[in-house]
Amino acid sequence: MLLARLAGETEIRAAAQWIRLRKGWIIEQLHLTRASLPCAGTYGYALERIDAQELLEVVAGCLTRWEAGERCENEASRLSDLGGKQDKQHMAVDGKTMRGTLGHESANQPSVHVLSVYEVRTGLVLAQRSVAEKENEISAVKDLLTPVYVKDRVWTADAMLVPAEMIAQMRNSPMWAQIEAVAHTIPYDGTIMGDTMGGNPSTLRKWASVTVPTLVMVGGASPAFFHNGTQTLVDILPNARHRLFPGQDHGFADEVLVPALVEFFKS
Repeated sequence: MLLARLAGETEIRAAAQWIRLRKGWIIEQLHLTRASLPCAGTYGYALERIDAQELLEVVAGCLTRWEAGERCENEASRLSDLGGKQDKQHMAVDGKTMRGTLGHESANQPSVHVLSVYEVRTGLVLAQRSVAEKENEISAVKDLLTPVYVKDRVWTADAMLVPAEMIAQMRNSPMWAQIEAVAHTIPYDGTIMGDTMGGNPSTLRKWASVTVPTLVMVGGASPAFFHNGTQTLVDILPNARHRLFPGQDHGFADEVLVPALVEFFKS
């Protein structure tokens, strides 16, 4: 069924017919002992009961064995002898809106967003998690960055609003080694932030119970979303003080920041 789907068949009956037309080849390749193949109804029954995650793991195992054979011919055990020469698998985390789920007329049929972990060279998807909104993908990352997927692999992920030039500068900076050293704490970000990054302001209401005096500062030269965000905090926190510093951006000058903090903590 997977081969039929990859070949472009979109219906079970059509996929079953595609398989029947290649009956001899399929029986030979899969080393089947029976002379007949299942009917369309059997495929439908089986597909309804398949666990998607288990299927991904089975396919991953097949492709891994195939890769071992390609690299080591009939001696797959040679993989364990490569030592330091063994290549690191490059894994990527990426979110996508599923095709065919956009533009629905019905308001109660939203688009489907999926966050996937895949092997870059082969495109093999190891795991997927659905998210309510595309902007809330970080909430699912912590479930994907498990030791099973992370061990001995190099990971990359999309960085929202971070220009490629900035990434290059970061890689060449002295702090890059420190950033890599704490990369394993990325799942904590998802745990702490949870669903607060999906663009839903209702999640901010839980902070209304915080009565501790709070200083909310923003630079006048910062983009509009900085001003919108700080104003939202001021509106929600019951004991907040809002200060605007003309000419400053999100990287305050020390001579501006220090006096403001001293004044606040003395009050």
